[in-house]
Amino acid sequence: MLKTLKLPEKIEDTLKVLIAIKVLIFVLLSAIESSLVINELYIVDECIQEISKKFENNDDDLSKAKAVHFCAGGHLIDPELIK
Repeated sequence: MLKTLKLPEKIEDTLKVLIAIKVLIFVLLSAIESSLVINELYIVDECIQEISKKFENNDDDLSKAKAVHFCAGGHLIDPELIK
């Protein structure tokens, strides 16, 4: 692709290095973002499991739990669940 622009060789090499660095930074940032998303989902899953155990211990119906909303940062409808 760079051969069609008829640029001097030093500029072509510089452009190749800059493009390679840009691609590496993009891949690195994508990997970091993916790992953060996976970590967040893992934490939400642990929270849902904890709320589910509390409901099972109280013999409450799990359909009333609203654990997903609570674990996503929302407000819990029944504040007695976290005691």
